[in-house]
Amino acid sequence: MSLLALAFAVLLAGPTPGPLGVGAIADLGAPAPRPEVAAQRPDAGDAPQPSNLFLEATLVGTVQRTGGILDLRLRYRRALYDSAHEAFHDNYWGVGLIEQATPIFSQSGLYAEVAPTSFFRLTAAYELIGYFGAFNTLRTVSDCQGVQRLRRDDLRCAFPLDSRSQARADYGHRAWVEALTQLHLGNFFIADNFTAERWWFRDAWAAGPGADHWVNEMFNLPQQKQDTVLTNNASVLYEFRAGSPRVLAGVVSDLAYAVSTDYRTHRVGGMAMVHVPEWRGVRDLAACLLVEWYTHDRYTAGPVPFVGLALTVSTPNLVKGARW
Repeated sequence: MSLLALAFAVLLAGPTPGPLGVGAIADLGAPAPRPEVAAQRPDAGDAPQPSNLFLEATLVGTVQRTGGILDLRLRYRRALYDSAHEAFHDNYWGVGLIEQATPIFSQSGLYAEVAPTSFFRLTAAYELIGYFGAFNTLRTVSDCQGVQRLRRDDLRCAFPLDSRSQARADYGHRAWVEALTQLHLGNFFIADNFTAERWWFRDAWAAGPGADHWVNEMFNLPQQKQDTVLTNNASVLYEFRAGSPRVLAGVVSDLAYAVSTDYRTHRVGGMAMVHVPEWRGVRDLAACLLVEWYTHDRYTAGPVPFVGLALTVSTPNLVKGARW
């Protein structure tokens, strides 16, 4: 994935103490993954909180792809059971609302999640997608058979970054499930975020009855009007400084694959993050810089990097002290 994978990476190795407390968007998109912050821990000396309600915001800016995305999530989480063990302490079930906005599209929806342990979480979500018809989107393409093997100068199924295709406004749907696995080994924080997604548009979409493929701007994938997308984000970070602020750096891999067109895009690179667990009443302030190179992409594989910067923040527990 692209933008939301960056947001996921930002929150890797969430608030201390305890294990990862990792979030994924993203996606971002987190995701998250599509990224997320784990259930907020109580302040020192407070009794454990059975319920958590909080709002988190992530702002991501990138070079080479969609210029920016704002991700807002209102989350409610409740513990499944009590455990003092590091591997089981951060267990919960939860529900929430998602709003993602860019200059060219928005995604609004809701989700449910369950984390039976601190190191694994399963999420399911639905989002309504709206394309504004701005910046030459919604883009449609044709002749996409074998697109993975086509050269960048081939006019079949062409979707270069400087496309001047006709702008269209329309809406579609996205349903996805996500599996997040996370490990804490010494100063190393390891996470893998896998999503399976279904994207579809209405039959009478604005592109007309003759168009059956479009370009997913979030992942830069040519897809059928109804298609399945698989993504995976893997990260390994090393904590160079604990406490506040925390400083981490490491490596990351982002993969996205469209099933019907057999097309994939893949990036690998490095990431650095500064994370402040709490500051002036807000939680999990973080800034993350990501620099990756494409190993598989029709137009951008090679020496020109993908560069992204993400900023994120979360409110404290809005139901602190409540016993629901």
